Amino acid sequence: MSDQQPLVPPSVPQDPPAAAGGGLRAVTAEHFSFADAVGGVRGVVEAVLPGLVFVVVFVASSNLAWSLGAAVAAALVAVVARLVQRAPATQALGGLLGIGVGVVWAWRSGEAGDFYVWGLVTNAAYLVAVLASILLRWPVVGFVVEALRAGFGADQARARAAEGASPFAGVTAWRRDPELVRPVEGARRVLDRLRAQGIAVGVVSNQSGIGRGFLTPEQVRAVEARVEELLGPFATWQRCPHTPDERCVCRKPEPGMVLRAAGELGVLPAECAVVGDIGADVGAAVAAGARAVLVPTPETRAEEVAAAPRVAADLAEAVRLL
Repeated sequence: MSDQQPLVPPSVPQDPPAAAGGGLRAVTAEHFSFADAVGGVRGVVEAVLPGLVFVVVFVASSNLAWSLGAAVAAALVAVVARLVQRAPATQALGGLLGIGVGVVWAWRSGEAGDFYVWGLVTNAAYLVAVLASILLRWPVVGFVVEALRAGFGADQARARAAEGASPFAGVTAWRRDPELVRPVEGARRVLDRLRAQGIAVGVVSNQSGIGRGFLTPEQVRAVEARVEELLGPFATWQRCPHTPDERCVCRKPEPGMVLRAAGELGVLPAECAVVGDIGADVGAAVAAGARAVLVPTPETRAEEVAAAPRVAADLAEAVRLL
């Protein structure tokens, strides 16, 4: 590692990695897939089948009790099948709950049409809430998805409250609250050692929250200032404000930010190294001609680890590998 070689670690909260799978993981993925979000073909079948069974049985028999029983049975089969296969049952259980409410409404009124009333009412309420939030420029879907991306839950809420931060920061912050920045243990020591050796360090960070309208460049800079308070000065800050749909050349895994960092530091990309925790970080380094080390976290996908040219347990080991 030469004295001029910059190390560009992901030292600021940035966009989370793309998630694999269906349901909430698909909703919070970097690239949204409707098919994955609804659980694929199986998820669609599980959602449609109980209602379809209800209609078929009622048309054939005109017996409300049989129709309701058949719909519940179809939903139960979907849940049991997932449990037996040890597959995620969230969607199937949600469908069973919706069917159960519809059954209660129809049974109490004696009208088959009321089987669908609850679904129509809740969907209408969701639509009104979403449209109102969009008009107010506080999109509720964005806040919910960000809360899920951030792993927001009861444990996180209690931890943040104990630290003096709002327990609901995961819903509204979108990485714009400097007080929520927490450095990785040992990172300051490693970075200071690099600086003492004359090695420039910087940050390349995807910040699509700017493009999505959830935070401003000023808020991002405030977070960056807090990062420097905790980890020391960085010789370059490169951020991509674009959303994935904009197909820019700077958003990792594209090489734009790594190339800009190298240019700002006056070195060749081949003299640079990128340390990151997801495949996009490694991809940006490789595309720019820089070296890369992956430091996996629980959110790092197995295929990203397998594809990485170098893998380290922490930042200190990553530096040793370079």
